[in-house]
Amino acid sequence: MDRYNWNKVPVEQMNPKTTRQMIHTDTMTISQICVQQGFVVPEHHHHNEQVTMVKTGRVRFFISGQPSEMGPGDVIRVPS
Repeated sequence: MDRYNWNKVPVEQMNPKTTRQMIHTDTMTISQICVQQGFVVPEHHHHNEQVTMVKTGRVRFFISGQPSEMGPGDVIRVPS
C-alpha cells in the first residue's frame, strides 16, 4: 500500500490562473487542480478514464459538446 499527503505533494504553477499537484502510480494519475474564476481549459483528451470532483466553486464542462455544470461535492467520470 502506498500513502500520500497532499500537504507534501509539490505545487506546480501551470500558468497565472492555475496550479496543480500530481501523484503518479503505475496505472493512474491523481491530480488536484486549482483554477481561478474565468480560466478556460482547452479541449483535450486522456488515455485513461478521468474522475473529477469539485471541492469549491462552480465548473462548467463540455464533454462531447454537451454542457455540464458542477458544484461542491459533485463528481463525474469521464470515459477515456
